[in-house]
Amino acid sequence: MRRQINISKTIAFIIAVTILQVIAMCALVIVFLDSAAGVVREEDYIVLGLVCLSMLSSCLTLSNLAPVVRQNREAEMLGEALAAVETLNRSQRAQRHDFLNHLQVVYSLIEMDEYTEAHDYIERIYADIQRTTGGVRTDHPAINAIMQAKLAMCESRGISVSLDITTRLSQLPVPAWELCRVIGNIIDNAITALSKNAGEKTLHVTISESLKTYTLSFENNGPAIEPSLWQRIFEPGFSTNDGERGMGLAICRDVFRSCGGTLRVFSDEQHTVFEGMLPKRASDAENDD
Repeated sequence: MRRQINISKTIAFIIAVTILQVIAMCALVIVFLDSAAGVVREEDYIVLGLVCLSMLSSCLTLSNLAPVVRQNREAEMLGEALAAVETLNRSQRAQRHDFLNHLQVVYSLIEMDEYTEAHDYIERIYADIQRTTGGVRTDHPAINAIMQAKLAMCESRGISVSLDITTRLSQLPVPAWELCRVIGNIIDNAITALSKNAGEKTLHVTISESLKTYTLSFENNGPAIEPSLWQRIFEPGFSTNDGERGMGLAICRDVFRSCGGTLRVFSDEQHTVFEGMLPKRASDAENDD
């Protein structure tokens, strides 16, 4: 199991130590003020100096924790992306096995001069390949991998997935691994919601672009989300599912907001849509200007 740094406990410990140091300094100041005739022992100055140095050290440690927190967050996201790639790798191995079986079927049909059957069989296989892989062609291998892995997960759960990706995402304003976490969390939420459907389960993913923005839309036909919860589901710790931490959508909205984007939800009895908008990163030519 991958070990993770518990940054929150570390920060809490340092803050607690700093508070104790402040209390100790205040106590020493009181001792100075109450000293008869202003006489203070040399040891008191030494202790005061040590407390000041300790407080300074704690403040410096707190300031240096910011990049550590950021790196820890990046490590967690990369870990999730790696897990998705591992899932994709397992799926690819299974697909290779299926592909060899398909080849044997086609070869046997041709050997028996069943050319029409062989043609129809190949057409069906090609349609399946196009349905699951044809739309994932962005410039970011990590995003392509997370999409493939999540699509395979949906297929295994009986969810019909359709893709409409008309952009290569070449000017993303955030690192690809951050968008991977957004895609993974939103699709995971859709899978959880669709697991409650007794009938047809559908998920439609659209990723498009305009002159200045990218739009990501995830639409499923799961149970409706009450309008009173449309904002609350993005709050850290809030979840409509028992036993879950409710951090996924909060992280997703933070990623969008960090670059001036937006993430919102609309839901009714027919469908639930999570739609996010990201401003395009300025091109190199624009930066040179």
